[in-house]
Amino acid sequence: MKLIVGLGNYPKKYHLTRHNIGFLLVDYLQNIGNFDKWKESKKDICDISKGILFKVDCVLIKPNTYMNLSGEAVIKIMQFYKICANDLIVVHDDIDLAFGNVKVTQSRNSAGHNGVKSINSVIHDVYNRIRVGVGRPDNPEYDVADYVLSKFTDIELKEINDEVNEKVENEIFSILTKTC
Repeated sequence: MKLIVGLGNYPKKYHLTRHNIGFLLVDYLQNIGNFDKWKESKKDICDISKGILFKVDCVLIKPNTYMNLSGEAVIKIMQFYKICANDLIVVHDDIDLAFGNVKVTQSRNSAGHNGVKSINSVIHDVYNRIRVGVGRPDNPEYDVADYVLSKFTDIELKEINDEVNEKVENEIFSILTKTC
């Protein structure tokens, strides 16, 4: 079984922000696979959906925490389903990649990403990460935290729907079929 985690901030007010692209992308994966509906698990502090993606048993989660506490939900699910780090895939935003670029790494280097730092605090082995570029603000004086918590433009949402979803789908397919 594989665990695919979409990182984001839980309160609904952050729904279409750059920091929540991980949530958007696991929603997309749930729609293209054969998954149960999202269920809120208060015990595991996440929304969870179980099913099949590319003929592989998978659990999708969206932690119901702020980004910097994501590791709490991830470790609970990994322990319950006895999932090892090699079977973990984390999808998250990356300001160091141009908008729409997707890069797969097997690394524990957080590059300052608080969600990855939180997961690293509970998972001490390398795991698969799908970094999705949200770019940096055009104005270098614009606060990065404000930028990642700002909403996508309509043009950016269209690009996510038209291109980024497919890029992430292809990378997930590659990971799932390579490690099975």
